[in-house]
Amino acid sequence: MNEIKFFGVLQNYSLDILNKEIIEILLDKNVISKSTFQTEVNKSSIKAEESKSFEYSIFYDKTSYFISKEFYKELYYLLQFCVEKHLSGGYTLEINSLEHSLKGCLNKDSKIKYLEKKYSEIYNEDQLGFPEYMADDTNYYNWDTYFDVQIGNSNQFLIDYLTSKFQFISCLTDPDEIQIRDLDISNCLWEIILNNEHEELKEFLHEWSNCFDKKCILEYIKREIDNLKLNSHSKNKLSALEIAYYAYYMKEARESFTVEQFPSDAAHKELGERFNTNWTNIKKNYIEISTKKNLRLKATRRDKILNCKKFLKPSALNIANKEIKGIY
Repeated sequence: MNEIKFFGVLQNYSLDILNKEIIEILLDKNVISKSTFQTEVNKSSIKAEESKSFEYSIFYDKTSYFISKEFYKELYYLLQFCVEKHLSGGYTLEINSLEHSLKGCLNKDSKIKYLEKKYSEIYNEDQLGFPEYMADDTNYYNWDTYFDVQIGNSNQFLIDYLTSKFQFISCLTDPDEIQIRDLDISNCLWEIILNNEHEELKEFLHEWSNCFDKKCILEYIKREIDNLKLNSHSKNKLSALEIAYYAYYMKEARESFTVEQFPSDAAHKELGERFNTNWTNIKKNYIEISTKKNLRLKATRRDKILNCKKFLKPSALNIANKEIKGIY
């Protein structure tokens, strides 16, 4: 996220008591927005109680407000960053244990069988929140909904977030600088959570961390199974150029296909070892086809794309098929 707009944006104000001026400031800063559904207090026999201080859902002067979508997205992004940088990491121990166990398997078939069993066992473990974490956006109760409920119960944290005295550069473009800034903010966020005894939120973040760790383990197992199946037969041999096409379409589809972050040298080396091909040639071809569309879609390379298709996941395959249609 290039710009952080809301962290500490109201550090010179008190949100402990709401009044007309504070409501106008919150609207001006886009912290809150008016609800599209207004409670008709005058027509109701039940008198709605006005909010006394800042809350996730505010009712003031016969008008309902909620935190804005932009504020919500920033909260989600920074708390996710905090979870993955501060709380997660236990998955590495489990992955190391799996790698050690794989060494005791006699052949590829026994490794695949072992990994498939472990995948099923880990996936079906009873873990709070995991079904919601893995649910897609079309699911009625997914992780976004789960997050929404938790944040809705963390009003004091929202106040601490908005009034933080932490100083930082809000808008950056360099990826490395953004990473450093967000790490600093996540450090500050975690201190806020610990020092102000936001116990429910802390419990939720640990739950989020456990779900993230579990997902990383499952992704590793799935990747290892795919790798073993790719290498099961000599007919699956791909050239460096074909591997580059495979990597290109998988990356375009945002699919996970290497343990190391692609397109780093370590990830290219990983592909080279997997396919028994010189990794520098894979890298050279990948840079070429990813930066020069005219070369990627040359008619003479159509067969190269066709050869890598059988290794692509459905989302990546869709992208490859669309490009093939444009080759004559």
